[in-house]
Amino acid sequence: GLLPFSTVEQARAAFAVVLCDYARHCRAARAIAAEYLRAELVLGELLDYASASPRPRVARLPV
Repeated sequence: GLLPFSTVEQARAAFAVVLCDYARHCRAARAIAAEYLRAELVLGELLDYASASPRPRVARLPV
């Protein structure tokens, strides 16, 4: 699935949670991908972006 974290320790704990029930987390991750990343949703926009004329580069000021 999707487990939020903001520290290394939280990431380590989330990884341990996934390992405890890997099959369930695989199903959850697949469901998230099917909902938000399926081709019908993203492919059209990706192709539009890929075929668009390049935008002029804007000079960036040093930070």
